[in-house]
Amino acid sequence: MNRFFTKSIALIALVAGITAISTSKAEAALSLFLCNVEFCAGGSVVQVNDGDATDVNGGVGAITYIGGFGGFSAFSVNSAIGIPIIGSDASPQTDLHFSAFGAGEGFIYAQQGPFNAPASPDPGSFTLNYGGTSTGQVWVQGVVGLAGDPFTTVGPFSGNFSGSLNLSGAAPYFQAIGVHIKQAGGATTGDLHLIPEPVSLTLLGLGLAGVAARRKRQVTA
Repeated sequence: MNRFFTKSIALIALVAGITAISTSKAEAALSLFLCNVEFCAGGSVVQVNDGDATDVNGGVGAITYIGGFGGFSAFSVNSAIGIPIIGSDASPQTDLHFSAFGAGEGFIYAQQGPFNAPASPDPGSFTLNYGGTSTGQVWVQGVVGLAGDPFTTVGPFSGNFSGSLNLSGAAPYFQAIGVHIKQAGGATTGDLHLIPEPVSLTLLGLGLAGVAARRKRQVTA
């Protein structure tokens, strides 16, 4: 089976995991997946939906799971954040804060959706910012799309790492971001944050405006 087809089947598995809850809840259902097979396409899968009994964060739009997966320690704490805490249906954001302690190999994914036009206009493109530290190896993965759209994967990274990915996908779409962690011991921790491109450009503009203001004060001082 070629890798593209494997990724397509895997995204179907992730999407299917939250399709049932998205039909009974408002649009943009949020889920957290922890597994020992890439894209959770088989093997042992822990799925935590926003508001489940295993979600120790009581807020809407935030999931926190404390427990083992992929051989990692039961003290591993992982969380997903989405609408309405960050972003909106018209400008969706998804955040994944990840950690894995001890020896093991596993995958962590945050998924949010579906987003359908015209209720959720397609921003066109997204930026996935990532950063963290690892005593082993970590790969970063992300996709904005539906079944059949391949994930983008970068890595492996070791030690301190950071960077960004450009992702795009026409509505309707899901957002799925995650990491693949492999280590003989120690810890891997970090954060992924997927934001619409207009938002990232706005943040960049505010940053540049701040730099310009500081330079102006320096010139007039």
